[in-house]
Amino acid sequence: MNQRLDSNIEINSAFTDCLVLLLSQEEPQLETWSKNLLTFFSKEITLNQGSFFLSYKQKDCYQCIYTTHSETLPEILKEDIQKQEAFILDALYPSKLQQYSGNSYALILPLYQDQDYLLGFLRLDFSEVVTNTILGLLYTLHPFINQSFKQLYREFLQVKEIEVLKAMNNSMEVSQQTMQEDVNHTRSLHKQLTASLQYAKRIQEASLPTDQVLSSTFEEYFILHKPRNIVSGDFYWCSRLDYTFLAVVDCTGHGVPGALMSMMANTLLNEIVNIQRETDPAIVLLMLHKGVEDILKQKENDNVDGMDIGLCRLHRDDDFKLNLIFAGAKNSLFVHHQSELVQLKGDRISLGGQQHIEDIRFTNQKMMLDDGDTLYLTTDGYIDAANEYREKIGMQRFQTLLTDHAHLPMVEQGDRLQEVLNTHQRGTTQRDDITIVGVKV
Repeated sequence: MNQRLDSNIEINSAFTDCLVLLLSQEEPQLETWSKNLLTFFSKEITLNQGSFFLSYKQKDCYQCIYTTHSETLPEILKEDIQKQEAFILDALYPSKLQQYSGNSYALILPLYQDQDYLLGFLRLDFSEVVTNTILGLLYTLHPFINQSFKQLYREFLQVKEIEVLKAMNNSMEVSQQTMQEDVNHTRSLHKQLTASLQYAKRIQEASLPTDQVLSSTFEEYFILHKPRNIVSGDFYWCSRLDYTFLAVVDCTGHGVPGALMSMMANTLLNEIVNIQRETDPAIVLLMLHKGVEDILKQKENDNVDGMDIGLCRLHRDDDFKLNLIFAGAKNSLFVHHQSELVQLKGDRISLGGQQHIEDIRFTNQKMMLDDGDTLYLTTDGYIDAANEYREKIGMQRFQTLLTDHAHLPMVEQGDRLQEVLNTHQRGTTQRDDITIVGVKV
């Protein structure tokens, strides 16, 4: 046993030295604090090893922050120290020296309990029984050690909180950087897609009748063509060979899928009318229906894509009278004739899709026209356009607009229809492609 602390003078001196040590450390960290304290004990008493444990993450889970080393520490004591569970509970009962095996002893000094939760403890290991004098010194110093630890522990928590906040801030900065990179990537993709769609739009518009073709075919005309997206599932078509044909077509869908359907339908119409020279509108629709079925292999799969169409054929007979033949699939033709608006309704069946009808036929409707009559072909996009209250323009209002504006030049009629649409749709998103073609014959 170390005899340096046998006298009261020596004990008082050690007590004073320890207090000076506790008070003189300027802003120490817990590791430094424990190292200085346990090193002091090792010099003043016969201490084989001192260990400082701190609560780590969860209750009843402690991490050794600092341990002094001794060459004379028995192996069995080293093993016991490694098995923390063997002495954790002893920290709750520090009133006596714990004997483990042979002449190995340990004293547990608990540090700052938060309710029933032990935040840390000091373990002092001895190779022989410690005198009551030394035990008295340790227990006397315990409150001062505990108070010093309490202050350091609060600062330790503050440091940890700052570290957590810094980590969160760094994580947020990384997340923001990642988000910005994602935004930039998305913008780049959007730019590329938009450029591709704009190019596709130019290709699609190139397949539409030119102003030169329309102006040389009809006395006056207007086109109201508003894709919902950049490209459209609606298109209009005109041919002048044996007869004058005019059509407005509404393909399934809008955007890219609708545009692909429209290009297919445009190609089929040119094939049927301009190459195969079919002139009967009802037969043209039937051939177009079968062409869609064949290309999309609709008899072999569950594809139901198709289209609605209104097709007009105009020609003058031997008496130079203007004859109209109309065939429609879902779409109607409106004719302003002798101050009245006449509606020629199409058949109630679409082209393509799985119609489950064995013998599909389309109907021709004939009408004699006067010079100056106006024809209107439309898809359902304008009539079904909804406002913020989900109210549609509707068929009745559409016909009223055509009648009220029929006396105006065709371009102005188109402008009036556009103005009504803009006012009606204000604050809402366009839901479908919109196409109206008006011509004066």
